[in-house]
Amino acid sequence: MKARNIPQINMKNNNPNCQIQSSGLSSLNNITDPLTNWSYSIKNCISQGKLKQALLTYTHNRVNGSSIMGVVPLVLKACAALSMLSLGKSLHAESMKSGFDCNVMVGTALLDMYGKCGEIWSARNVFDYMPERNVITWNAMVGGYIKSGDIKIAFLLFENMSEKTIVTWNEMIYGYARNGDMVMARRFFNRVPDELRNVVTWSVMVDGYASNGDMDAARELFEIMPKRNFYVWSSMVSGYFKKGDVKSAKAVFDRMTTKNLPSGDNVEGTIKQSYQCLKRCLLKTYNIGDMASCKYLWL
Repeated sequence: MKARNIPQINMKNNNPNCQIQSSGLSSLNNITDPLTNWSYSIKNCISQGKLKQALLTYTHNRVNGSSIMGVVPLVLKACAALSMLSLGKSLHAESMKSGFDCNVMVGTALLDMYGKCGEIWSARNVFDYMPERNVITWNAMVGGYIKSGDIKIAFLLFENMSEKTIVTWNEMIYGYARNGDMVMARRFFNRVPDELRNVVTWSVMVDGYASNGDMDAARELFEIMPKRNFYVWSSMVSGYFKKGDVKSAKAVFDRMTTKNLPSGDNVEGTIKQSYQCLKRCLLKTYNIGDMASCKYLWL
């Protein structure tokens, strides 16, 4: 179900429950230690990637509605990542009852959850009735439309944004690249202010060209990138493999060094595994199909 147009955005707050917003926020300053620990435990689980544990912590220790606003965005984030739409809707109902949905952080988390769970119309409904929005809210809505494949509505929202971050620009470039429209992707890439353009911006363009079979354009951008990460290297190698150009794939592979790879304990194992996978695939020069499988393992 896709939206065909953008309804007029209502900037006024018509929800009487929002009147308790200020008192709800101020009460967080006097939060009790058990609730502080509860909130911290949920946040800690999410930061460590233990999303199911975060949801269990929430459901097993739920307190009354007047005290949960601080943890609602965290739990909604976990719901979005795990595609747990039912729990997300339950949280939405609780938030509406308490007036917490009027909070910009809660509202943004709600629409982000709906967008990532495939209910873009529900996300838009939340967006339209939010009394306050920030750039993160707009980015989430644009990203939701891109995920749903409705790049036209995403474009209209983008053009109506008063403030755009690099996340906004990268979302739009990715959306057009995913749809195979590299002409529009390149137009957006060229429009990105120089001070905002980052390695993700370049990587999305290179991967877009490679995924759509235009290795000449991918190589052109790849060579002038000010900085390269592991993902753009893998995009180039896999792109050449998909074209059947094993010689060029190996040439790019041979240029890879550890300084081109991301650092950090959380990716070290993935890098080693990916590197070995690529080496094995290079040996199978007559079995190009394996390369596609390797790309999904890397990314």
